Amino acid sequence: MSKDQRVTWGAAERNRVPIAEALAPFIAEHSPRTVLEVASGTGQHVAHFSDVFSKVLWQPSDPNLEAHESIRAWSLHKSNVLPPLSIDATRNDWPGKLPIKPDWIYCANMIHIAPIEAMHGLMKGAAELLKPGALLFLYGPFFIDGEPRVESNVRFDESLRERDGRWGVRNLNAVDSAAIGFTRDSAIALPANNHLVVYVRE
Repeated sequence: MSKDQRVTWGAAERNRVPIAEALAPFIAEHSPRTVLEVASGTGQHVAHFSDVFSKVLWQPSDPNLEAHESIRAWSLHKSNVLPPLSIDATRNDWPGKLPIKPDWIYCANMIHIAPIEAMHGLMKGAAELLKPGALLFLYGPFFIDGEPRVESNVRFDESLRERDGRWGVRNLNAVDSAAIGFTRDSAIALPANNHLVVYVRE
């Protein structure tokens, strides 16, 4: 395994720092021991977070086995990043396949680039895994009731639906409704019209 196997997404390079800055107060207050990342993609986020939050043990995952090579390469020699797991959030049995029980769950840029079953499966699995008071973080674009729809997110939603009719930018109220067993703590505005949405396990 070498660093040459790293896949780089420009968006992940840009957003990993502001996301880490938004996560920092929660991690400082609660000191989670383990965080499961669902849909790690290239592995850029988990690699950056492992450096910034070195006392946290990070468990990356992705349903695409080809992504595992990039995740491993980005996390090369990082002692607080575990080998990636294959997690398909649309399957009901994924929580039972984990070698560890996480304190928190983090998921970026998945629920809009996946069928709606992935969002429901993520929420159901998170409710099964997390203890009361534990946090679930979602990052990405959302349509928020009561706020004007940002033109860039509207265009992005249209392009997603053209690629796959099951995809699309989710309405945050619909995400809240799917988050059975959770209460939304906050939706933190971040660059490029994205939000870090924080849910607390009831």
